[in-house]
Amino acid sequence: MVDTRASIIDCANLWDAWYNNSIKEGNMTKYQVHFEKTTNKGTKHGIRTINARNEAEAILKVKSVVQASFGHWVNRLANEGVHTQDKQLRQAEQQWVVLRSQGGA
Repeated sequence: MVDTRASIIDCANLWDAWYNNSIKEGNMTKYQVHFEKTTNKGTKHGIRTINARNEAEAILKVKSVVQASFGHWVNRLANEGVHTQDKQLRQAEQQWVVLRSQGGA
């Protein structure tokens, strides 16, 4: 038998840990979290894009927002593409700031 009270407490502790540390640490990555959800017409597939520090945190956020969802998983290939694009964008912005400070732009 599953102890639901312990599961709720564990979930609350994870949420508190995320909330307390999210402001201090700024290295968030966008994750595509896929899930299934039951509706009146059957089972539907859903996707949410979430900013999180790791995959477990992204899944936890989706579970807390989407009621009655199950079968959560992260598309790692899509995540790597988003992470690479964000990194390239940040590098381009830093180069632009350097050029501007030197009077080149």
